[in-house]
Amino acid sequence: MGGDVGKERLDMLAEVVRRHAAVRERLVVLEEALQEIEAGETTACARWATRLEELVRFFTEDVCDLLKLEEEVLFPPVARDLSEIGGPVAALHMEHEEVRRVIHEFARSVLQWSQGEPDRASRASDITVCAVRLRDLLRLHLEKEEAVLFRMIPKVFARADRRKAAARLRARSKRGIVLILVMGGIGAMWAGGVRAQDRARPTERRLIAHGEVRIRWEGRWGQLLGRGVEARSRDGYVLTRVRIGLEGRPAPWMRIFVQGQDAQALGFQANPDPPIVEDTFDLRQAYVEVFDQKRQGWGFQLGRQELRFGDERLVGVFDWGNTARSFDAVRVFYAQPRYRVDAFAASVVVIREGAFNTHRAGENLHGVYGSFRMGSGTVGEGYGLWRTQPHVIGERGERGDADIFTLGTRWVGTLLPRLAYRVEVATQWGQWARDRIRAHAGHAQLQYQIGAAGLSPRVLLEYNQASGDRDPRDGRRQTFDQLYPTNHDKYGIADVVGWRNMRHLRLGLGLRLGPRAAAQVDYHTFWLISPRDALYAAGGAPIARLHRAELTPLPTHVGHEVDVDIRVPLSRAVSFSAGYAHLFPGRFLTQAAPGATISFAYAMVSYRF
Repeated sequence: MGGDVGKERLDMLAEVVRRHAAVRERLVVLEEALQEIEAGETTACARWATRLEELVRFFTEDVCDLLKLEEEVLFPPVARDLSEIGGPVAALHMEHEEVRRVIHEFARSVLQWSQGEPDRASRASDITVCAVRLRDLLRLHLEKEEAVLFRMIPKVFARADRRKAAARLRARSKRGIVLILVMGGIGAMWAGGVRAQDRARPTERRLIAHGEVRIRWEGRWGQLLGRGVEARSRDGYVLTRVRIGLEGRPAPWMRIFVQGQDAQALGFQANPDPPIVEDTFDLRQAYVEVFDQKRQGWGFQLGRQELRFGDERLVGVFDWGNTARSFDAVRVFYAQPRYRVDAFAASVVVIREGAFNTHRAGENLHGVYGSFRMGSGTVGEGYGLWRTQPHVIGERGERGDADIFTLGTRWVGTLLPRLAYRVEVATQWGQWARDRIRAHAGHAQLQYQIGAAGLSPRVLLEYNQASGDRDPRDGRRQTFDQLYPTNHDKYGIADVVGWRNMRHLRLGLGLRLGPRAAAQVDYHTFWLISPRDALYAAGGAPIARLHRAELTPLPTHVGHEVDVDIRVPLSRAVSFSAGYAHLFPGRFLTQAAPGATISFAYAMVSYRF
């Protein structure tokens, strides 16, 4: 049965390949028509009238049917396999919408010319402009799909078949896995406690157990997880996560840490659930650390581990996500009470449902990160990062590898006893295939503590900016790459906006509701830097884009967002949090996704030991 399904899918891929060839044949015909029309022959459109009408029929029927086939058959399994929030598949979805729009404009210009409108010369010019845009767009789009998508599809289909077969087993064994993890954690805790009884200080325990059980309900309206902005879309689901970790110290200068994780999604609108929300029990961390027990001097860490630096705007573990993030890495560092310098080479771990999680060859992150604490309490940090990615396609269709270099600095301190600040700036350069990369980003925040009694209000003012691409076809990439961030709640808890092609102003008020409970109320407003680039979500994937209109200024205001977030520690081990966000669309969203409003709500309970 599974073999028949796999054969059907590969047959469908062969059909898509055949249709791609047909599109290329028609593009040759379109090119011949363009050459005569652009040569200035006044009768060219008349001679080509019948063929132009045939091309209109082919593009409006056959090509649009091809786009629908790809979206229904090819895109869903690839999106799940890439373990990303949207990722390149979301970009291909948006290109499909652009192709549909240009086809519509081309068909309309041919229709207006054929109906004999008075200014036929102007209509012929419109045909030329639309035909050139359609030709260039389709050529580049076919190149991207054939260079990347088609190579992945056979392997993805095979993995998808295995995942579906394993889904039935997971449904039966999920409770058993959770029970085993919890019992194992309790047993490990007991073992650690027994070993520790003979020791006066807890720091001398040779075996320590760590664990977490987390349950979160989420509701989303207008923009679903991993998808674009869409009116009347909604989803509600429950995310569960269980972690069990064991930490051993065979010697005072050596630490071994192993952590397993099981993450599940109940009621999520996908079948099977994507890796961003589901990862049946797998190895999340496993590393060896060699470091003096006094936490000073040289240290070394090797294996699967977390990497987090600064505010995690560029490198973090994304712990809000159900499956989170870890790296296969080697890390060398030198630490003293007032400073620490880390150097590392890493590759992000990719969630592979139904198989052991691994990293992708060639997708690496190398870096040096230094942190220095000054006498006044000010912390200064500086970093250099190098990200590599193989087999990418540039804006003009050239293929190659990507090398992205990031240089930045971050400062945290106080200007007055109750006035604190945070500043971070970063610049990027490098190559994406044959495209040049030039991008930058910045963050600035002021916090003022009004009083220490009662509600202890804290006022926050923040500004964020990240560059966007001014021209998506000029061979220069100006969209800032946010690398591997922890973006949740940095640009609104709805996670609609990431640190790419954006301007963001935030006004916030923090309140202390009790000895440990706290509330945060925030107002956000967002703009795009470049209206010719996309709106990027917190995960970095494009979720909305405007279609360029000649002689029409494009709006850049994304919208206003209001957030309310409450966090209540119920005990030393148990905590509760809940929040709600609503984004009121600005002119950009009302044009890019008419009728869409975005809301997000959650409630979460976590237990850690």
